[in-house]
Amino acid sequence: MSESSFKKLALFFFFFCVGGILIFNALKEHKRSFTLYKAPIAFEKKPTKLPLPKSASYAEKRGFGDFNNDGIEDMYEIEDKDVFGQNYEVRVFKGEYKKAEGADSTKELLHFSNEVTSIPLPVTVSWFSNLTKIDVADVNGDGYADVIFSEYRVSNTGKEDLFFAYSLNQAGKSFASQKTDFSLTGEQTFLQALLGFIHQGNSYSNSEESVSDYLKMDWGDMNGDGNEDFVMFWRQYENLHIEVFYANEKGKVGFDRTESYSVNKTLKNRFMRGIDLEDFTGDGKQDILIRHDYKGEESIVNLLVNTGEGFDPHNDFSLNTHDFDLFGFEKYDSFDIDKDGKADFIHLGKMDDKKFCSFNLNQYPKTEL
Repeated sequence: MSESSFKKLALFFFFFCVGGILIFNALKEHKRSFTLYKAPIAFEKKPTKLPLPKSASYAEKRGFGDFNNDGIEDMYEIEDKDVFGQNYEVRVFKGEYKKAEGADSTKELLHFSNEVTSIPLPVTVSWFSNLTKIDVADVNGDGYADVIFSEYRVSNTGKEDLFFAYSLNQAGKSFASQKTDFSLTGEQTFLQALLGFIHQGNSYSNSEESVSDYLKMDWGDMNGDGNEDFVMFWRQYENLHIEVFYANEKGKVGFDRTESYSVNKTLKNRFMRGIDLEDFTGDGKQDILIRHDYKGEESIVNLLVNTGEGFDPHNDFSLNTHDFDLFGFEKYDSFDIDKDGKADFIHLGKMDDKKFCSFNLNQYPKTEL
C-alpha cells in the first residue's frame, strides 16, 4: 500500500471513529428525553375506603413516612400552633397492617392508630418567605422520616434563593434542627422558571391555573440507594422537565450531583394538579405519578416509570374516586396500603362527618429485584 493510500485510510478511520463517538453521545443524551408511550399501569378502577382516626385534624401539612424505622408508613400532621409566632408541632399516627373488616382474608391493609404522639419541631422559617413547602422524607438515610421546610427567600440585598430548614428525626423520640442553603447548578434553571411566575403572575398561563400547576417539588429515592433525593418539576407547554438532586451518602444531609430529564408531550395541555414520587413497580426506585384533572368521582392520572436511566412514560388513565366533601380535609397521595411492595393511589377525605382513607390498589406485576 502506498504512503498516500495509507494516509487516506488512516484519515478515513479517524473520522469514522470520531463520527461514531459523536453519534453514540447523541444517542446517549437522547436517552434523557422520552416520547414513546406504553400501555397504562393497571389500578383497581373502583376505590375502597377505610376509616381514619377520629382525632385526625385539619393540619397545615399531612404527610406519610416511617416515623419509628419499623418499615411501615405512619401519618404525620404538621402545623404551627402559634397564630402570631412560630411553634411548629408534628402529630404522628402510627401505622400497622391488619385485616380490614370484610376484606379478603389473605390481604392485610394499612391502618393508622387512634393514639397520637405529639412532638415539637425546632424550626424557624423566614417571615419574608414567599413560598414555604413542608415535606416528609428521610433525608439522611437513617430509616427515620424527617420533616423539611423548603423556602423561596429574598434577602435584604435582593438575592433570591432556595433554603432548607430540616427537622431531623432522632430515632422516633425528638427532632433536631439543621439548616442549609441550596447551591447546586440546576437550582438556577428552576429559579428562573419560578421567578417568572412570581413576578409575571399568570400572564402566560391559563386563567384557571396557578403557579402550583406549573412548578412542583418532592422527595424520593430515585436511584434505589436508600437515600431520598430532592426532585424539581416544571412545565413547558406539554413537556415536563425534571431535575433530580441526588442525595449524599447515608448519614449526610445534602446533595452531591444533579441530572436533568425531560418527558415530551406528557401533560397534553392539562393541569398538573399533583405529583407523587413512590415505587409503583416494586423495583426499589421511585416512579413519578402525575395527577391531572379531576371531576367529582374521577381522577385522570398517568405514570412515568423510573428505569434508572430516565423515565418511561405510560398512557394516562382514569380512576373512580369518592366524591368527598369539597373543603378542608381532602388530600391525594401514594403509598403501599396492601403490603405488596408497590405504592397504591390514595385519596383522603371527609364524608358525612367521618374521615376516610380511600384507595385504588396497584395491580402492576411486581418487578423482581
